[in-house]
Amino acid sequence: MQIDEQTYNVEKFSSQEKVTNKAEDNLHPCVKNAIKKIIEDEEFTKYIVKVKALEPDGGNYLANLYEIDILDEAPNGKKKINLFVKQTVCADNLYGFIDIEEAYLKEVFFYTDVSIILDKLQNEANIPTNERFRNVKCWPESGVEAIIMENLAKKGFKTPYRKEIADLKFAQLSIQQIAKFHSLSFVIKKKMPEYFENKIRNLKSVLHLTDKYIEVCTKCTKAAVSHYDEDIRKEIMNDLPGLIDTFFKYLNEAVTSANCLCHGDYRLNNILGKEEDGETTEVLPIDYQLIFYGPPVTDLIYFMYTSGDTQFRENHERDLKDLYRATMNDFLSYYDIDIEDVFPNKVFEKDYEFMRDFGFFCSFAILPVIFAESIVLEPGSDLLTQDICVGKRFPERMAGLYEEYKRFKNQKHNQN
Repeated sequence: MQIDEQTYNVEKFSSQEKVTNKAEDNLHPCVKNAIKKIIEDEEFTKYIVKVKALEPDGGNYLANLYEIDILDEAPNGKKKINLFVKQTVCADNLYGFIDIEEAYLKEVFFYTDVSIILDKLQNEANIPTNERFRNVKCWPESGVEAIIMENLAKKGFKTPYRKEIADLKFAQLSIQQIAKFHSLSFVIKKKMPEYFENKIRNLKSVLHLTDKYIEVCTKCTKAAVSHYDEDIRKEIMNDLPGLIDTFFKYLNEAVTSANCLCHGDYRLNNILGKEEDGETTEVLPIDYQLIFYGPPVTDLIYFMYTSGDTQFRENHERDLKDLYRATMNDFLSYYDIDIEDVFPNKVFEKDYEFMRDFGFFCSFAILPVIFAESIVLEPGSDLLTQDICVGKRFPERMAGLYEEYKRFKNQKHNQN
């Protein structure tokens, strides 16, 4: 990944100065002020600040990314702070189908409020460190213009390439983390009912069903099915309006008896991984801009269909679903909660199969954006005017998906 780097002495780092010569790479003044406050709070006396503007790689549509290092220059000073900054993009090209200000506020809410509750609950239950739901540290100076977090890349974590299929170990650890995340939502509901009712139950999706969003979905789906025969293309395009309606129904309506706080965008690019000897040993979910209160199976299905292909699901879906249930069962036991009381297996299995069309929508309308070439899909770019170039690997990723979709449609038809 290419980077632009600038180094500043303390006296030169002010909110009035530009950080790079490229206007599109500039840190917002409020971000520079936030960095100054962090410096003051941490009581640096002499230091330098290094700013790296990360070149877009197509994986972050709602943010420009920066690495900021604050290095102690005092005699015998060893203190350093490594920050990762997500700075908001202009909302003009989003046409109102994503409320970007609300998205950033939601992530700030998660990191500065919900995550504190999650840590508190895990501490009270004496959950061992290696069995916990993991969080990244976020600075309270974060706001609607930027999220300021610890840069875990400095500790060996990295983001998998968005177009890859998850390896099994990474998938297993990711499923365990989302199971613990969902479990803690059920714990909050039982242990902190007032907090749950006031701050969790009313969380709505920041996505809005607008005519422009339908246009974007139509454009992406045309790119997704372009390699299919004409009759299949027509079938899927005819089904698309129903898939869009169903997608938003799952995001915004109580369609199941078991609901909780959902991640909303649980895919490879939003899960950090750490390896030892070539094997994933830790994962850490990030990016909570799309959190909402709804069906927990949507996070699992989203992961299965954006981070795996048909063969991956045929080989591992059943085992990963069982792992999810076993992890949730064990995790809830720390709080004396029976999984069957909050998320019965019968409901889980029924919801998963009933809502599988959530995954097909993701494959047809969202996966092309994930696969888009980075030179085309810049952060905040206009999806209606940009070509969705999915590359040569995309048809291979879609292999078997139509047959999978056809089976699902037949099963639903027979049930009706």
